[in-house]
Amino acid sequence: HSVPGFEDITNDAEGNSPNIFCIDKPPTVPVHPAGPFYANSLLMMVEAQEGLPPKSLIPCHRIDRATSGVLICTNMPSVASAVQRKISGGGKVKKLYLARVKGKFPASLNRDVVLPEQVINIASTRWCGDDNDILEVNAPLAVKMENETNSINSAMSASPMHRIVSSDGKPSVSRFRLIAYDE
Repeated sequence: HSVPGFEDITNDAEGNSPNIFCIDKPPTVPVHPAGPFYANSLLMMVEAQEGLPPKSLIPCHRIDRATSGVLICTNMPSVASAVQRKISGGGKVKKLYLARVKGKFPASLNRDVVLPEQVINIASTRWCGDDNDILEVNAPLAVKMENETNSINSAMSASPMHRIVSSDGKPSVSRFRLIAYDE
């Protein structure tokens, strides 16, 4: 089978045909072996399930431990490079994050975006895009451990690490577009 968007990725110089794995990654499972997740990392589980040698799968892009979604992997470095170029090159292969949020998304440029009081001096928003339907949020993000932050409910996440808006965080720009709204 060919994977849509990757039809032009062909055999390597040695004539090996590319294997592209599209893996449905659940949340809370890390991609790479680390700490207590050495044997229970996504790559090690898929390699064992598919009968692949250990450490043979190469992720073609990043996906955080707390994020669910499709992870594209291969067993050939040349294919990983080709897939990475397709994702970053602005062609027909793109990464898209969908988020389900609580509350009402601002509908348009005519609606003010209200930032929480604790970040109003360090974050900003603006409407952009051809139809002004993309909300851009510019807010520095830092990683805090759960015990360092009183405002985080431990039932919300299985991870003790959380990203928060903080003046000492790394620069971050995120863009959001409303796709659907459940009444």
